[in-house]
Amino acid sequence: MRKHADWITQVDERVLEALEDSEFPLPKEEIRERLAEAGAGDAMVYAQSYVDARIARLQAYGFVDATRTQQYALSEKGALFLRGKFDASLARSGDAGERPVHPNVDVIE
Repeated sequence: MRKHADWITQVDERVLEALEDSEFPLPKEEIRERLAEAGAGDAMVYAQSYVDARIARLQAYGFVDATRTQQYALSEKGALFLRGKFDASLARSGDAGERPVHPNVDVIE
C-alpha cells in the first residue's frame, strides 16, 4: 500500500506510473498523452499546463528527475513510493537531485 502525503494527487500517481512503465525518460507532452490513453474516454484528459505543474511538484519533492533535454524519469524515491516502501509525507520540497532509475540519464542539479 502506498504511503501518501496531503500534496499528492491521483494525477501525480498516474504520472509516476507512466514513467515507471517507460524504458526511457519522457517529455511532458508524452506523459500527458499516456495519461489520456490510460483514462476512460475524455474523463482523464488534462490540460498540458496542469500536467506540467504536477510534474514540477513531483520533481521538487524528488519523485521525478529531469534530463538536460527536458525529459522526465522516475527517481529512486518515486519508485520506492510506488512500491509502498517510501512514506511520501516524509518528502520535503527541494528534495530533488536523486539518481534516476534509468541508466544514462543526465540529471539537472
